[in-house]
Amino acid sequence: MSYFISLAVVVIVITILCFKSLKPSDKEQKEYEVERKKRNVAEQAHKSRFGVPNSAQKVKCYSGDRSFSEKYLSGSGDVYFWTDNANLFFAPAFNSSITFKCGGAIKIPFINIKSFSRQGDSYNEVHITGGGGGGGAGSSIKGAIVGGIIAGEAGAIIGSRKKINPINPIKTENRFIDKRQTIIEMSYGRNDSYLFFDSDIYDKLLKIIPNKEITFASK
Repeated sequence: MSYFISLAVVVIVITILCFKSLKPSDKEQKEYEVERKKRNVAEQAHKSRFGVPNSAQKVKCYSGDRSFSEKYLSGSGDVYFWTDNANLFFAPAFNSSITFKCGGAIKIPFINIKSFSRQGDSYNEVHITGGGGGGGAGSSIKGAIVGGIIAGEAGAIIGSRKKINPINPIKTENRFIDKRQTIIEMSYGRNDSYLFFDSDIYDKLLKIIPNKEITFASK
């Protein structure tokens, strides 16, 4: 009996020690909170410098054409994006790799925007995983179905093994791959220029200035 009691005590002690090792200490938690507050203060100071409102959203900018980039932008990265009744505004996001050479936010009047469009490729992928297990009962299956074609190991394995270990069932995951870019054509200064963004900003622009979408603007 004493043996079982001792064993139970040991198990309880080990469990407590394991729990404590997983739980962050009060010191670590305080250090995390201090760093988080410092970051928030720095980010707010950055936003104040560029006049970024709290309603601003983040989008990915891939810079502009050569003439525009030489004067106003360097590199690519996240930018803040917002509007008022007559203008688009862009400013570098906090800790972004993009640099605004103008030293402030870029303002583009709606009237100066000739058009915007979305170009590039997008497609669905079905990723297949699972099928593996112990005791040689099944094979590990992984791969992707792109446009109805099975790629990777899945194509070679599916149909070759009839018995699959139920411990690791086959799972499929649908993924939408969007490699499209949004292109804004505009008059800026004395030149016609282009800015390149990720796909997401297209839907935002469509709500703000739908008449500038290229299929409407070209009519």
